Amino acid sequence: MKPVLRALVLAFAGVAAACTVQNPPPAVTTEPASFPKTTAAGTAAAPTVLAAAPTRPASQPFVPPHWSVGDSWRYSDGYGMTVVESNGETAKFQRLDDPAQWFVMRGLFREETKSRAALRNVVFRSENPMELFGSPPGKPIVFMREYTRNGVTVRHRTSWTIEGRETVTVPAGTFDTVVAVMRTRSLTGNWVGYERWWYSPAARNYVRMEYRYGETPESSRVLVTYSVK
Repeated sequence: MKPVLRALVLAFAGVAAACTVQNPPPAVTTEPASFPKTTAAGTAAAPTVLAAAPTRPASQPFVPPHWSVGDSWRYSDGYGMTVVESNGETAKFQRLDDPAQWFVMRGLFREETKSRAALRNVVFRSENPMELFGSPPGKPIVFMREYTRNGVTVRHRTSWTIEGRETVTVPAGTFDTVVAVMRTRSLTGNWVGYERWWYSPAARNYVRMEYRYGETPESSRVLVTYSVK
């Protein structure tokens, strides 16, 4: 190749190389593809957005309630009660539907009761029922209970068991509850009874109760209104 022609070829090659360096190919950006879903009819549907699952309210600790004078509860069957005396650990409740009746409670347990027919006063328990508040679900607290009924001593074998926790909705609202069952039977006769409580720490009382005493039919009540301080 002649020197002049060779020089021209080399010069052209240099210019082409310079153009290649100064003008690189455009960058390509990739993004995840979003494909619409196809329905059974063959039409495109918008991508589904999954909502967060609802969270159950945190369970409140199961501790003995502390009532204040003026706290009150009314139930679906007309039953009602209000606190007329309280010392922090025990409280005296008066029936709103029948003010002549009253009872004294410690925790979930009645210490004294005045009904239309009798005055009952607990005088002995073989175990402390307040242990229920630290008891795991399924473990019963069993004790013998003695009380006087119009001066006559009556003996019962009684148990309380925590069945678990449940969120329930009643006319008074939605509550996180502890489900507790009381079973009792006479030690001198055939009388038996039970109560199942849906106890709400927020309402400081049961918001639903199923019960049966002796030969009476099974029944239940739910909380309609309440007021606690």
